[in-house]
Amino acid sequence: MRFVKNCDDFVGEQIGYVFAGAFSDLVVIGTKEGSIMVIRAELDDDERIRTYINNEWIAAKELFNNDRYKFIERDLVKAGVVSDGEYKEMLNKRAEEAAAKKAEREKEHEEEQYHLFLRLKQKYEPVG
Repeated sequence: MRFVKNCDDFVGEQIGYVFAGAFSDLVVIGTKEGSIMVIRAELDDDERIRTYINNEWIAAKELFNNDRYKFIERDLVKAGVVSDGEYKEMLNKRAEEAAAKKAEREKEHEEEQYHLFLRLKQKYEPVG
């Protein structure tokens, strides 16, 4: 799986998946060879539509870390654009990242609680 930013990268490849929802600001094109292009459309201040192609990092985040587009993940696997192994690897990576973030938040919460305890202990503990 690779993300492309130029339409010329699709030359010689067979399109396997296209998502262009009527009310969506996202267009996704995938090929059987594993190339994916994510295009976003936005309205600017003058109410003109501007389109731009997302780079690899933003495209991956948009597609694979966004609950709003979960169905696109599954469709890409069904269409053969993303292999099942790559998809499972992404899911495992996402689960590991979520677990690490949760552990970090819990650790920070414990530290905050401990510091609060020390401040309250110092404030209310009788001297002498």
